Amino acid sequence: MKIGLLLPYSKFYPYIGSDLYNCLKFVLGNSHSYVIKDTNLAVPNDNQKALRELILYEHVDMVVGFVGYKSLIAINPLIQQTKTPIIICNAGDHPVLEVDANPYMVHCSLEMFNSIYFACKWAFQNIGHNYSRLLSFFDSGFPIALATELAEKKYSGKVNLTEVSHKNENDDFALHLKQIKKEQNNFVFMGYYGFEAIEAMKYLSQYESFKEIPVVAAPFFAEAETIVANINYPIYSVKTWGNIENSASKTLKKYFKSQLKRDLTFSGILGYEVALIIKHCMAQNWVSKEEIVPKLNNLEIESPRGNLELNTELNNIKAPFYLYEYENSKGNLVPNNIISTIVTDKSDWKTLNSFNEELPGWQNTYLCN
Repeated sequence: MKIGLLLPYSKFYPYIGSDLYNCLKFVLGNSHSYVIKDTNLAVPNDNQKALRELILYEHVDMVVGFVGYKSLIAINPLIQQTKTPIIICNAGDHPVLEVDANPYMVHCSLEMFNSIYFACKWAFQNIGHNYSRLLSFFDSGFPIALATELAEKKYSGKVNLTEVSHKNENDDFALHLKQIKKEQNNFVFMGYYGFEAIEAMKYLSQYESFKEIPVVAAPFFAEAETIVANINYPIYSVKTWGNIENSASKTLKKYFKSQLKRDLTFSGILGYEVALIIKHCMAQNWVSKEEIVPKLNNLEIESPRGNLELNTELNNIKAPFYLYEYENSKGNLVPNNIISTIVTDKSDWKTLNSFNEELPGWQNTYLCN
């Protein structure tokens, strides 16, 4: 089979593309050919152009793409017209909607938006209803804000303050943290990751007002690269991946250590899952131009994220949502064992899968700043 790949390989995201591709080849071997388009997590028009080249000029049988939700909307018509199946991987910065269901499209996502929604639901039910949020204008900051607001509306949360950093030299990051008052908040939501998460952690360790306020974090906030000393307050996060120990996890960790010389990454996990989806389709005698979803009705995958199966209503891979608590251990921020697996209910999924992006006043300001 000839597989087309829409992957980020340059600028800030080289490991996302390479790790996903390496895990694909690790599971599938060399029996397939691959055509790679470096999209650098491209804007919709660029993804649409790259997909058109893969389908119309390279004549690939199937596409694997690390693309965001806006790109999904742009490429959906081409997928349906050409009957070329695509397995979409992404960070999950938007819930999969019922209107997006397509028998040629399968979603394999890290569920960031949904994870934040369920983290806030847990916080409103177990910590308190009053909170403040610290967000980034960049790196999915806007959908992160929408996820907190969606949970806030459903579970009677009350936001006291929204502070937004803009990643520029005139932005006083420490000033945002100083606005948070202990007596006004049951918890603080942190929507940073990457370099901003590192900077946030550095400042958090300095402020006494945060010593007794629980922090609820976006999934990428409390990752290894954000480790700092002197963090003494509880940090909670909901993720669909983490320190799960099973045979799949052991196999991939061994492969990463021996062949790639680093720790297992989330994009490596996605590549592994995509490869197993493709193997399952081939075992079900899938042929080119045939719908992919009906071949996955009995799909069961053991992944480093746990045991996964297909949600046939939305054509997405269902992963458990794990609640983690992080603690300081000898100067390092480390996750404890999973506190629990979040129990989801039908009303939550109805809210998420019929989500409509509205732009009340603060969000218009957010977009325009």
